[in-house]
Amino acid sequence: MPIHLPPRVRSRIFDLGGGATTGQLHAWGLSTGKLERLVRDGQLIRVTRGCYRLPGTAGDDYWAKLRSDHLMCLASQITVDAAAGLRTGAMVWGLPVSDIPAHPEVIRPPRSHRPRGLRTVCTALSTEDVVTVNGIAVTTIERTAVDVAVDLPIPQALVTLDAALRRGARRDLMLAILQRRGRIAGASKARQAIGWADPFAESAVESRGRGELLVRGVPRPECNLTFKFQGEVFRPDDYWKGLGLTGEADGRGKYDRERWVENPLWEERVRHQWFEDELGMKVFRWIDREMRLTPDAAAARWRRLASRPEVQLWVPPAGLVIARKPLPPRYESWPRN
Repeated sequence: MPIHLPPRVRSRIFDLGGGATTGQLHAWGLSTGKLERLVRDGQLIRVTRGCYRLPGTAGDDYWAKLRSDHLMCLASQITVDAAAGLRTGAMVWGLPVSDIPAHPEVIRPPRSHRPRGLRTVCTALSTEDVVTVNGIAVTTIERTAVDVAVDLPIPQALVTLDAALRRGARRDLMLAILQRRGRIAGASKARQAIGWADPFAESAVESRGRGELLVRGVPRPECNLTFKFQGEVFRPDDYWKGLGLTGEADGRGKYDRERWVENPLWEERVRHQWFEDELGMKVFRWIDREMRLTPDAAAARWRRLASRPEVQLWVPPAGLVIARKPLPPRYESWPRN
């Protein structure tokens, strides 16, 4: 009987760049026998002794398939008195999540039927909390964002919260929903996450990295401001006001989004050099894997860079213009079905 690579293991392999060692796979619950069967079935490829990778190229299509499979599982098992919520609700809305849960997540009212094969959170839902999106009952975008913030650590929650605000969700409504839920576990953490959420963050890597730094005491940066100087225009992912320091989140998906650029890696290098040579600023760079596996080391590296005299004493050159792009339109004007 064929076996399948568990979605949680597949996600972890992808987080590591598409490959993993035998030791890592054993730690995630795959025995030597299972590894051999997965290789025979073509679900894993043995690159060399002790190293495996996912077949094909893991990219946008890979995540789209995982999301599609997840939502198909939801549609086949959800009951009429439940609504998609949490990370599954975010995927129904087309929002990014820090990771795809092993089982679809739904919200159901107290004393209602508990469906099998789903992760259910039992809590009251008003008629105002539930809408229909593409034929699926789902909590509203604000209620979904609040539930994610209550359920997950702040860095993971910011991946969805930033995107919800970027889609036009209302921060004040999120706070009102959280207030209405009363004294629940995770409310204080969720309130902080909602306060830190930023609609100007443009990717999950940016959001997760910024969150890992914030919870470790790094000052809050401004996201994706436009720097204009001597005819050149660049937009860093983060800028720490009062310091000569910008931030750049490096990730494969970021360069996938820049397919219109002939050589995005070269453009990234040009931007880095422009900030250092023309503006006299330092650039703090990180990758998603670093923030997921060694966030304490990343925060320590930020502090070492921020403590340099040239960063502390930086003065903007004459003629530098720092501007902000407009917010997106409210999502209420978008079709839901």
